[in-house]
Amino acid sequence: MPTFLLTVAVAALGGFIGRKLRLPAGTIIGAIAVLVMNILWDCANVPDPFRPYIRIMAGVYIGTRMSAKDVLSLRSILPATIMMVFGLIFLNLCVGIGISAV
Repeated sequence: MPTFLLTVAVAALGGFIGRKLRLPAGTIIGAIAVLVMNILWDCANVPDPFRPYIRIMAGVYIGTRMSAKDVLSLRSILPATIMMVFGLIFLNLCVGIGISAV
């Protein structure tokens, strides 16, 4: 449990710093801070029983940010989304083939 509290504290501190610096998507800095903490000390931890609730809260947040206008505007970004997905698939295939060749 102490590592979970440390993980939450580092994420909150990183997110707070990102917001105070007015970075675009500054709260994501919390995730980056936890990533760095985990790479350096291998101590980031979220117990399995908490994971579904964290996902539920993320879904609630995303759901409350969507409106009918957003759903209607999805039609206009569909071609770009499809192009991006196929571009990423192609890029991943190329990188995978390159890595396996090496």
